[in-house]
Amino acid sequence: MNSKSLFYIGSLFLLVSGLMYSLERYSNYEMAGRIQSGYAINSGSIFTEDVEVKLSDNELVLPFIVIGAAFILLSLLLTLLSARKTEKD
Repeated sequence: MNSKSLFYIGSLFLLVSGLMYSLERYSNYEMAGRIQSGYAINSGSIFTEDVEVKLSDNELVLPFIVIGAAFILLSLLLTLLSARKTEKD
């Protein structure tokens, strides 16, 4: 694999991790809204639990970030090494 394809793969991993995090956040806010509306309709009280999504809550987001960053760093390292090799020749 050349450095450009490694960079694209790393960028894809980072984009997918961001998408997964955003979807999880959206689903948690959506579920909290449904719970709040149910409490408000049935009892007149409001559900006050905080909806906080941490980055470590999803088991796939952090590995995707690490893998993506590793691919990007590897591609940058290969680019620097190939540039030095061409300078020596």
